[in-house]
Formats: sequence, C-alpha cells, structure tokens
Amino acid sequence: MISRWSILGLVLMLLAGCAGRSAPVTPAEAPPQAPAVTEPPPAEEGIASTVRGDFHLVGRTLSRTVRSELVPNDAARWTYLGGLALVSGYLESQKERLRRDVQTSGFARHSGWTDFGGQVGQGRIVQGSAVLLYGGGLLGGNTRVRQTGLLLAESYAMAQTTASLLNFTFSERRPKAGGELRYFHTGGSSTSLHMTNTVVLAEVLDHQLTRLGDGDSPGLRTAKILGKVILYAIPTVTAWQRVRSDEHYLWNVAMGAGQSFYVTGAVLRAHDRETGRPPWLPQLAMAGPVEGGGERVVFVWVL
Repeated sequence: MISRWSILGLVLMLLAGCAGRSAPVTPAEAPPQAPAVTEPPPAEEGIASTVRGDFHLVGRTLSRTVRSELVPNDAARWTYLGGLALVSGYLESQKERLRRDVQTSGFARHSGWTDFGGQVGQGRIVQGSAVLLYGGGLLGGNTRVRQTGLLLAESYAMAQTTASLLNFTFSERRPKAGGELRYFHTGGSSTSLHMTNTVVLAEVLDHQLTRLGDGDSPGLRTAKILGKVILYAIPTVTAWQRVRSDEHYLWNVAMGAGQSFYVTGAVLRAHDRETGRPPWLPQLAMAGPVEGGGERVVFVWVL
C-alpha cells in the first residue's frame, strides 16, 4: 500500500521536472531578435529635405564661384581673359568690314534655316530646361538629372549677370542702329545674350551628359563624342544667325561666347569641388617651370 510520503515525493518530483522545463532561458540562449524595421519618411518630407540641401549647395557653389573660381588668380586664367580681350578688340576694330562681308556673302542668302539658333538662344529655353530637369529629377529621384537643372540655373544666373555688366560697361548700339560704342550706359548689346545662353546650355549638358569616363565602351564613347559635336554646334549656329540677322557684330558674339564659357566653367568647377566630383576639363593648366626659367601654359582638353 502506497504511503502518503510516497505520494508526496512523487508530486515533488513532478513539480521539480516541470520547473526545470520552464526555467527562464539565459541571455546566451535567447533567440536572435529580428532587426527593427524603420518606416521610411513620407515622400513630402524627403522632397523637402532634398530641396533644403540643394538650396544650401547652391549658396556654397555660388559663394565659391565668386570668391575663387572667377578670380583670375593664376597665369592660366589671365592668359584666357587676355586672349579674349585681344580677339574681341581686334574684331571690334574691323566690325563694319566684317559686317559687310557677312551680309553680302552667298551663304548668308541661303542660310535662313539657321534662324532656329536665335530661338534656342532665348533665355526662356535655358530657364525652362532648368525647371524641367530639376523638377523631373526631384520627383523621379534621379540625382544627376536634378543637379543638371541646378547647374543650368546657377550658370545662367552668373553668366547673365556678367554679360549685363559688360553690356553696361561697353554700351554699343546694334548694327542696324548705327553701332555707336558708348561707355557706362544702359541698353548696350556688346555681349550677345543669345550666345551667353547657348554656351551655358552646351557646356552644362556636356559636363553632365557627355563627359567621358574610364569605363565607357567604344560605342558609348563614340556616342558621347557625337553628342559633344551636336551640343557645341548649337552656339555656332546661333553665332552665325545673330550676325546674319544684323542683330550683332562678330565681336559681340565672340565676347558673349568667351565670357559665358569662362563663367560657366567656374560654376562647374565650384560645384564639383562642393560635391566631391573629380575636376572637369577643359581648362588652362600650368605645366610647371621649364629649363631656363618661366612656366609653360598648356590648354588641356579631356573629352
């Protein structure tokens, strides 16, 4: 007959076994926890943050452009600006003769198709392109497209400002109005704004879209080079159209193209330095001292 003590012992053994099975798990034996899932920020918040960042980037880029990139603080930039001044001065001294040569040329009578160059050179084309590219890149999440719109806006603003200052300083009337050259007057046209705009468009798009990379395939490289030819053909057609239509002298389009190339290049260099992108060429570079003293100035173009 089973005693009460035997029954009690059996119950205690069962309780001990249950307690052993239900003992708390030590931290080392705890199963791994799944990583916490962070909810993505709302689309509106992400867009607002991107716009704020771009706003600050524009401020830093323009500040660097004015403080350092536009300043002719080396022999290379002085060489470029000096060459532009000499070429423009010579063309200005021959402006009436060159004007007659253009107006009486056979090509001028059969180049009505170049009128589209005057349309492309309008400011609204660059402005609209900047807005569309920035807005499309912002909504589509494409950084390269968005920054292309930013660069167009920055370069357009800087190049237009420089052109306006030159037009005030060298206030020349249009050829059909007599071409009188005055100084420090409003309403001048010594620097073609159409040329300023098309060079901005070509140089920025070249920098962003047709810049050659080390990993480009032969086919892609060929396509990019062809794209460069097309891009820089636009300012060429615009230059001819402005002279052919008697809106500008040849030196006006040379001044517009030259200053715009210089200013836009300064904005692009500043932007690249702010974003950490490798420097972009073409640019003037000092090749270092040569035997016998002095330095060589080399124009470097990396397609």
